[in-house]
Amino acid sequence: MPRFSWVLIIFGALTVEICAQCSNTGAHSPASVVNNNVIGSIPWNNPGNAKSSDNSVAEASFLVLGTNSQYLYATGFGFSIPVDAVICGISVQIEKSQTGLLGAISDNAVYMIKGGSTHGSNQAKGGNWPNSDMVVNYGGEGDLWSGSWTAADINSSNFGVAISASISINLLKRARVDHISITVYYSMLLPVELREFNAYRENNDSVKLHWVTASEEASGTFSVRRSLDGDVWNVCAELQSTGTCCGGKDYQLLDFNPYPYETFYQLIYDNFNGDEAYSRIVVVPPAKTSNEHLVIYPNPCDGILNVESTWIKSKYYLSDIYGKVVMSGTLPNDAGQLDVVDLLPGIYLFRLEADGKMKSRLMVKK
Repeated sequence: MPRFSWVLIIFGALTVEICAQCSNTGAHSPASVVNNNVIGSIPWNNPGNAKSSDNSVAEASFLVLGTNSQYLYATGFGFSIPVDAVICGISVQIEKSQTGLLGAISDNAVYMIKGGSTHGSNQAKGGNWPNSDMVVNYGGEGDLWSGSWTAADINSSNFGVAISASISINLLKRARVDHISITVYYSMLLPVELREFNAYRENNDSVKLHWVTASEEASGTFSVRRSLDGDVWNVCAELQSTGTCCGGKDYQLLDFNPYPYETFYQLIYDNFNGDEAYSRIVVVPPAKTSNEHLVIYPNPCDGILNVESTWIKSKYYLSDIYGKVVMSGTLPNDAGQLDVVDLLPGIYLFRLEADGKMKSRLMVKK
């Protein structure tokens, strides 16, 4: 619909908060830990020792000042997060230490692995590695590492974490990793929950539709449809939901070109998984009659446009958005029909004139 036929107003979120809270998978250990030489010059010896916390370590031995280790590449964490879950955050736990006579081992790079390659931001921490085993946490419940994640990404066997160490002072210094684990936080999508849907005629020129959602975390699109008989329906407006996680929204929609007769309205709302749901049907009473009126329908129209008026022998004009008259003629009675099938899709102004009076309506050609 054209933007000046419908007006949408969205108010602030409601105080009701019923969205899903983030659950966590618990710490998972990798099935595979290998050395990857895409970075650095110092390889990791016995990288597979970092699969479990058992005091058997993966180790990188530094002999040259200012060098970086290669990646310790940990994948195959065996997650089975539901496919329709939303990833809230990722936490990595690294049990690590440093040994040697002199020197300082620190983080060079800590990246998540997505699709087999490093992804997102470097979460390397400042400071030196401890001199005895200590578990250090990276990321957290609300931290996505500046990346985008789906459950499928996390569940993949090539999801994981890559770790590289650096040395600033060296004398037979070694970086040691005893264990790597990952915890993933996720929430389940909630279908849209509609609290109310109402429609009423504000005046003869508009119908106000109002609906309130309690949640719409998984909703995709709202569609408003209307009918004169409750059997044949036409979708007259569509809009994207706000997709609010915690709480809902208050919507108002104004139909500036309503039918003058008793009209049925209904809201259709769908979820991102393709499911559709329907609101209750609301009946809007006919417009109040007056001595003079002009009605055109159906609108939008793709074939025959019906015109009803209280005027007899009136002149009509149909103009495009540039003001060019594309159709004109005379209505011999108080009603008539115009064939607009050959008009280009767009917005037109229908104008009726009689006895020095003029009334107009917007018409949309589909």
